[in-house]
Amino acid sequence: MFCDYGKGKIFYMSANDLIIVKLADRKDLKDVAAEWFSSKWRVPKEAYLDSIEESFSSVVPSWYLCLDRDKIVAGVGVIENDFHNRKDLTPNVCAVYTEENYRRRGIAGRLLNHLCEDMASQGIDTLYLLTDHIGFYERYGWKFFCMANSDGEDKPSRMYVHYFGKNRSKMKNTINEDKKWKVLSSEYLIKRPWLTARKDVVQLPDGRINPEFYILEYPDWVNIIAITTEGQMILERQYRHGLGKTCYEIPCGIIEEGETPLEAAKRELLEETGYAGGQWLDWMTLSANTSTTTNLTHCFLVKGVEKVAEQHLDANEDIDVFLHTPEFVRDLLVDNQILQAPMAAPLWKYFYKKER
Repeated sequence: MFCDYGKGKIFYMSANDLIIVKLADRKDLKDVAAEWFSSKWRVPKEAYLDSIEESFSSVVPSWYLCLDRDKIVAGVGVIENDFHNRKDLTPNVCAVYTEENYRRRGIAGRLLNHLCEDMASQGIDTLYLLTDHIGFYERYGWKFFCMANSDGEDKPSRMYVHYFGKNRSKMKNTINEDKKWKVLSSEYLIKRPWLTARKDVVQLPDGRINPEFYILEYPDWVNIIAITTEGQMILERQYRHGLGKTCYEIPCGIIEEGETPLEAAKRELLEETGYAGGQWLDWMTLSANTSTTTNLTHCFLVKGVEKVAEQHLDANEDIDVFLHTPEFVRDLLVDNQILQAPMAAPLWKYFYKKER
């Protein structure tokens, strides 16, 4: 939420009076801000002051502070290059710092998200960041990009990139058909409703021939992360004969002929649990085994489902349904209690985004 504060804008972070300000909107803070950044990074105050004053009339550089009333508790900047050898990777986030007694409150993440939104509003949709930290910036959507050397340093550091705004969905698609094998012949070994196996003779791009490569054909599957109107997550327990174990799972099933993945997901959720409704989101698509299986698993997230019917199970199904808190489900993941990879993966993505 924004509101006017003098000539600038204030971003209220919580009820405890913490606010984010852009220094271009709060020019009266330039000297104290330059002094504060200088004290944290051992760069001369004059260098920060020059950059802050330049930000008053340009998109980059830009500088941001988090204030607890009149006290600076965190800050961050955006400059053209954070003193490294990859001059082509620009602009850069720099000088990210939170006072020690204000850490572990998500302040740095909110500052980063705020500056990304501000940059996007001014036509910049990609930022880079050089750091030695591992595991922190990933929480806020940053991805490792390459290694780069700071000026005067022999040891390289990690360069991260953040795509957002119009560029948010423009991550390069790395899934293609490079090095695709040529199928010379194919023979079905068995074709049954739940098992279709074939043997292919394939030729590799360099001419080598593999006379026996076995493929399992399955229809596409669906998995559903379902959350009730009360915030409970729907889990199932059923026996899986392959492992000979009874396990926790999320609702799942196959896509029948003529169905879309979403139609199949809604049908399976209703049949297996009796729950329906809610707001549906196409969550992710996975392969259980890209080497030997042909199908994909389409995963959906639905929030706000309600119980509308009793179970309507197939003849050979035996499924128990449970409602559990998100904390319980996350503990199951951490303790390796959800064994199906195409179920664990979307759940991990859910908690990753939830905890960002």
